[in-house]
Amino acid sequence: MFFANGLTQASASVVSSGNLIKKVYFPRLIIPISTILSDLSIGPFYPALGAMMLWYGIHVTANAGWRSRF
Repeated sequence: MFFANGLTQASASVVSSGNLIKKVYFPRLIIPISTILSDLSIGPFYPALGAMMLWYGIHVTANAGWRSRF
């Protein structure tokens, strides 16, 4: 899913930035790489989320997405 989503967003960013690419000289890979890296920005927060879930005693089960705990 990450690869497919990244490829879709990267190609859309290149198409939408067509005028910028034609007018200004800079490395062309900056635009698609920046869109893919922006999806990774939430990665460092996963360990903190896991630690907080352990601290508060919240356990993930198979039914976690189907019903609320509260």
